[in-house]
Amino acid sequence: KPELLFEVISGGVDAEVSIEVLVESARRMKGQASSLEVNGIMLQSGTLQKSLDDVREQQVQLRRRISALEFCARGARLAPSTRQAAGETSGQEPPLPTHL
Repeated sequence: KPELLFEVISGGVDAEVSIEVLVESARRMKGQASSLEVNGIMLQSGTLQKSLDDVREQQVQLRRRISALEFCARGARLAPSTRQAAGETSGQEPPLPTHL
């Protein structure tokens, strides 16, 4: 497929490719027809790796937010006993924060 050839040569970006780059890339890929497929798979692998890195970063951010919410929730549960020790007996717990 010519589209795959240009995608492999351009590194997956939609850009113009000079004739020199096209010829040099084609020369390096000469041989079995499967070399183009291997290069295409390598390109897809790089794209998948980037996506995986993005997912991992999102996972780290979500874990941080969950930890912060758990910390706030523990603090909210401790607050009524602190008030009761001071003589307040309303029995109502404060609402959990929603701004995190």
